[in-house]
Amino acid sequence: IVKAVQFCQAASRPPTKWWQSLGNVPEVEPENAAAVLVVDDDRVSRRLAQRWVKRTGLQAVVASTGSEALTALASNPQVAGVMLDLNMAPMDGFEVCKRIRAQGLEIPVVAVTGSDDPDTRLRVQEAGFSGILLKPASAASVGTWCKSLPRSPTPAPTPSTPVAAQDQAPSPTPMTEQ
Repeated sequence: IVKAVQFCQAASRPPTKWWQSLGNVPEVEPENAAAVLVVDDDRVSRRLAQRWVKRTGLQAVVASTGSEALTALASNPQVAGVMLDLNMAPMDGFEVCKRIRAQGLEIPVVAVTGSDDPDTRLRVQEAGFSGILLKPASAASVGTWCKSLPRSPTPAPTPSTPVAAQDQAPSPTPMTEQ
């Protein structure tokens, strides 16, 4: 019975880098590949998002707190986008996004939340998020957002390269006035 269970488990796992066989994800050297910073205090949510990001061919950098996120962002120049849970302690996602924007970083930052009320949407917009991914997130929604990101890291803005001139990914759910 144990061998039958192991066989079934092995058969249900996709082969390593299965998405490359589809031909729609260009081969990128891992050290040069763009990355997504996944920030969530829930270990299961963080691991799922990490897996879904990797399926798109991007690297995944993970953090479980707001301060870890800011440190990871500063030490990983290949980060092309951030998936940020709103409800974390002691620093929530709103504060993390405000700090990212205060540093002059204009990379896409998507709020990951289970709340879709007008007050939350307003707070998300005011904090400087690019859009919202609603929980429970899915591999499809995360994959769609990741595919909109640049495949190679975007250099940090310099005085000769204004932030507005850099490529920006579209928001997954545009925020409009209601």
